Amino acid sequence: MPADAVYVGRPTKWGNPYPLSRYGELAVEMFADELLSTIQFPRTMPHDLHFRTIAETYDQLRGKDLVCWCPLGSPCHADVLLALGCSWVGAEMCSACGEVATDG
Repeated sequence: MPADAVYVGRPTKWGNPYPLSRYGELAVEMFADELLSTIQFPRTMPHDLHFRTIAETYDQLRGKDLVCWCPLGSPCHADVLLALGCSWVGAEMCSACGEVATDG
């Protein structure tokens, strides 16, 4: 694993609690929905602790390569975390990854 990479699989605080073995490709969608909901509407129930932790610490992933055990090219919750780590400067470029925004 590269030195500047961060492992985000289970059992880390950024791991997806929805196993692919149980939920299939819906696991990534469930992770994204739950995380985005937690960011928009902070909750305090114990059940929500995992997603609150992610929401409060995902900025630590900004500019890092993320590593998970999912096969390359398959859906992975790390893609959700990468998207959240992108903070767009104006509408031109992501300050974390340098990706340039495209129209359409």
